[in-house]
Amino acid sequence: MPIDRRTVLLAAGGTGVSAILGGSSAAAEALSPGLPKIELRYAFSVSIFFKERISIRSNRGRAFVPAEGGEVWGPRLKGRVLPYGGADYAASSILDAHYQLQADDGTLIYINNRGTMKRLSSPPNSPQPVVPLQAGEKLSQVMEGSAAADVPLRMRLTPIFDAPIGPHDWLNRTLIVGHGARYVGPDHTIFSYYEVL
Repeated sequence: MPIDRRTVLLAAGGTGVSAILGGSSAAAEALSPGLPKIELRYAFSVSIFFKERISIRSNRGRAFVPAEGGEVWGPRLKGRVLPYGGADYAASSILDAHYQLQADDGTLIYINNRGTMKRLSSPPNSPQPVVPLQAGEKLSQVMEGSAAADVPLRMRLTPIFDAPIGPHDWLNRTLIVGHGARYVGPDHTIFSYYEVL
């Protein structure tokens, strides 16, 4: 049965966009009968530490933020972020960051973190850690927070990887999405990545 634009808009207004994009509601099933649901599986997390933020005067308020180092951990990848192997090139609500990761086996992996950012509050005094999604838990797309939010900035990501042929080239062939949060004291961001199954 064909679905017209009006039906999609009514479903989105009544149940939210997440229901249309793979949620468990009846509206989502009506819009995509028989199609498999999109599922995510936690792959790994990355912490990236920063020493300085350089503002570039432009219409978009661009900043250059070199990576000082960090750690990679999780079931699919472990290693570190190479010091000064990349930087954030953020502009307004757009993230375009380039980093060089090194897996525990010495393999160098390039990541281009692309996505959106939303400021939630002024930098907090006592940041809380980002916890990867648990089995069955949904990735919320609501990027809102109170003035006392535990992080000043949240991100949603669609990264692109470039890994050599070998044990880590699954990154080249896998659709990966992620989320991130910036913390202060010290200045760092934690990203968590999920394979789309």
